[in-house]
Amino acid sequence: METLYRVPFLVLKFPNLKLKKPPWLHIPLAMTMYALVKVSYFLITRGITYDVIVEPPSVGSMTDEYGYQRPVAFLAYRIILGYITGSESERPLRKS
Repeated sequence: METLYRVPFLVLKFPNLKLKKPPWLHIPLAMTMYALVKVSYFLITRGITYDVIVEPPSVGSMTDEYGYQRPVAFLAYRIILGYITGSESERPLRKS
């Protein structure tokens, strides 16, 4: 199996690049990384990252008896459920 991996490297040659690390680039501090992980965890668990990616509608629409689209803030036939059902404020009210 290892010979299969060696075959491309026998044919291809890597360019001899002399790359240097930019002087302004440095390893971040431990507390900086801790803060980034903590903030990203908070955003993911709150559903903010999901809302940014998926962009769920904040207000839905229904067609009335005349054929017009009307904005609706709550789901039909569902008590206390809005269109954004993943928010933390609605979780205690929901039965699941």
